[in-house]
Amino acid sequence: MLGAGISPEVCNGVVTYTLTYSDGDPIPLTTNFDTTGWTPGVYIITAVYTADANCNAATDSGTLVIGGPGDSTTGGGRYKVNSSISGSPRVNFGYTVQKTVTTNKRTNLTTTNHRGQLLWTNSQAWRVKASVDTSVVTDSSGAVISGGKQGFMTIPCPTDVGTALPDSKPKCGVINATGTLQKYNAETGGWDTVLSGDVPAMVYITVTIYDGGSVTVCKMKRCTVTNVADWFGLQILGVSVENQVPVGAPIKVDNGQNGQIIIRSN
Repeated sequence: MLGAGISPEVCNGVVTYTLTYSDGDPIPLTTNFDTTGWTPGVYIITAVYTADANCNAATDSGTLVIGGPGDSTTGGGRYKVNSSISGSPRVNFGYTVQKTVTTNKRTNLTTTNHRGQLLWTNSQAWRVKASVDTSVVTDSSGAVISGGKQGFMTIPCPTDVGTALPDSKPKCGVINATGTLQKYNAETGGWDTVLSGDVPAMVYITVTIYDGGSVTVCKMKRCTVTNVADWFGLQILGVSVENQVPVGAPIKVDNGQNGQIIIRSN
């Protein structure tokens, strides 16, 4: 939510919007825009309010996820964290991971690729920009021939995820990604990448996601589908973030206005 202080009821400044895809340049947005033909991935939408005589300047950003066919998992939303750690309780996230599988008929080896993007933003505090790019080769028995961690893998769900009666069919998984950690610069209004010496520090990201599924209830000839709450958790390795960046175990993300996580079995 974009906010400006002093006397908001008489604010007469201008709000501008920009769209940024991955590491591309910001593109100005109008109030009406067509998303037809957009490249699947994670986009950043930034709103900037210019200061006037009555209201301070303000800026905020959110994520927009465009999923593609065959995605293993896609999600986006927001939740709140302990503000005593980061200074801001608001977190936005968005991600998409696509899975492709090919089998060499001559060698009978199977290659599983995962490609995707992740954006996690702790409002005006911290931001993680990461990519998923893994390739694992297995033989006919499933034994790994080359490659390391899968970019995305499913895991058993905790008992408190989803509902049992009726069964919401929850699905849970883990995303492995690499990227950079950025810290908000209040003076410039931009983001400074955390360094290791003179170069950007490579961080290793583990995201745990729980798709709570959905429940369908039918009365007479009318059925209602209700989504069950999802969960999102992010861990960072490669830099010291203890008591600085609000990361940790999965936190419940209420569906509807706060976003949704979808895990596909493919």
